Amino acid sequence: MDFSRWKWRILIAWNIFYMFYYLGRVHYGLTLPWIKEDLKLTIVEASFIASGGFWAYALGNFIFGRLGDKLGYRKLLLSASILTALMNWIASFAYSFKSLLIPFIINGFIQAMGYAPGEAMVAQWWRRKEWGTTVGFTGLSASLSVLFVWIITGWFVVNYGWRAAWRYPLLITLATGVMLYFISKDKPSDAGFQGYNDFNENNLVKGKSPYIYLLLNWKFILICFIGMLLFIGRYGLITWIPLYYAENGMDLSLIPLTTIALPIGQALGAVSAGFISDKIFKSNYHKTICIYSIASCLTLISLVLTPIKSSLTFSILLLALGGFFTFGAAVPAFVLALNIGRREMAGTALGVFDFFCYVGSGLQGLIIGFILYATNYNWIETFIILAILIASSAILIFAEKLKIPLHNKIKSNSI
Repeated sequence: MDFSRWKWRILIAWNIFYMFYYLGRVHYGLTLPWIKEDLKLTIVEASFIASGGFWAYALGNFIFGRLGDKLGYRKLLLSASILTALMNWIASFAYSFKSLLIPFIINGFIQAMGYAPGEAMVAQWWRRKEWGTTVGFTGLSASLSVLFVWIITGWFVVNYGWRAAWRYPLLITLATGVMLYFISKDKPSDAGFQGYNDFNENNLVKGKSPYIYLLLNWKFILICFIGMLLFIGRYGLITWIPLYYAENGMDLSLIPLTTIALPIGQALGAVSAGFISDKIFKSNYHKTICIYSIASCLTLISLVLTPIKSSLTFSILLLALGGFFTFGAAVPAFVLALNIGRREMAGTALGVFDFFCYVGSGLQGLIIGFILYATNYNWIETFIILAILIASSAILIFAEKLKIPLHNKIKSNSI
């Protein structure tokens, strides 16, 4: 098999795995109305569970990204698929707030074995100037994964309850994890090919701890903070949109079908942002972040001001556009982080960046939960605050004039 087929094999296998990976984590928001009723959870308890899972995932990213660089990416990805299936089965037997909180937090930590090692593995096989496209495809798969949660988990929860929805779909995650392990390689040299040489310098860290190198880089920290804001928006929608429609009078059985517009929009937004960044803006990723985040802000404000009962079709369209722009804005930020880490510590850079993103994801659970509690479920105020946080990422990236030019510094590869 030639190199071109190998790199596509890695990209496709990774994306197939990631399409079903969220069945073990993102299902919480969709199944929340059923869990809340079954376990008699308060809105504050529901918020703590959401935030706990996100923060555990954030901590895991900080650790497992580096472990992937050191120990190998495939090993962690296989472990992730096995352990996340196990923890979801354990969590499905919960009977109270605490008995759900603890396994869900552990599962969040385990799930962090997935993204950074997988994306770093793909980065080893593709040119630097193509990373916007590959990260966009991963974003597409992540959004399709949310879509599959809405379809697969949604079908189980409507027909068999939330406990079954936390058990049987995870068998798909397990199967795709085993598949990925056996048909992939960590890097080109493992398959007998020469690696890329499209960075000017060698030995980037030069004896320093990779964590110290990254955390003392002000551009990297700024990118991480922008990612945190954008993920407050991304997971603010994923977590709370089902409850938003439920609290506004929609029948529970219709929620999965209605809100499926969100992951569809996120999927299209991710792949479009990667393509536009690489092909149209010539790797000027900050421009994509600015355009998409401002559009997201305006869309979310329009969404919450649109009456659901009298304008349901328009509300669904705005929900899709909100997902499109919110997640699309985040994709270029991942590429900026990856470029700072380069190939030698790609997993570490992505892991630290994703750590900040999911700190934001955890904060959204507390922020939105608190706002809803304090305002007696005033969704308009909640969405406006969410929109402002997303738009601030555009202000930050231009205020600091963050530009990391790539196109003119990329060497051609010998492969």
